[in-house]
Amino acid sequence: LYGAPSHSVFSPQSSMITRLVVVPGILTSASKVQTKATALYLQCRDCQTAQKVIVRPGFGGAQIPRTCPRSGAEAQLKERCSLDPFTIVGERSTCIDQQTLKLQEAPEAVPTGEMPRTVLMTVDRDLVEKYTTGTRVVVVGIYSVFESRTSRGDSRAVAVRTPYVRVLGMRLNDEGSGHTHDNVYA
Repeated sequence: LYGAPSHSVFSPQSSMITRLVVVPGILTSASKVQTKATALYLQCRDCQTAQKVIVRPGFGGAQIPRTCPRSGAEAQLKERCSLDPFTIVGERSTCIDQQTLKLQEAPEAVPTGEMPRTVLMTVDRDLVEKYTTGTRVVVVGIYSVFESRTSRGDSRAVAVRTPYVRVLGMRLNDEGSGHTHDNVYA
């Protein structure tokens, strides 16, 4: 899989979204490790009805329902639950470690006279804190987009989607300039 031809996520095309990509580059930035929920356990404050909601991977979030499912069929017999009745029960929810990285294209791949470009990446579980900044790596992941925070609150703003790679695997890149495979004896 790592031997597959690499795609240039540094000059993306819409046809690449949700596709598997292989990207070589240099890690230039790493965030602190954060906790991300993978499944939320919700409980209604009014009737104690429980519900499990799956959280989307990567930079995705969860859609917490605004109404209790009991409010429909059983509501005629009893009083209705209020709007936005759910609270998150942290002890029953599941979480993973997640980290955000930036990958810069390798200097030998940068066209003459241009600046190297970067792409945002997210890693989780066992890939968290595996490599340090400055390390040359080859990344296998899913090319995705997420809605930037700047456009979420403003109803007049155009939807700005930021591309990122949801990393599935990563290995050291020991090929290219600066690396040798010759056996050198002193």
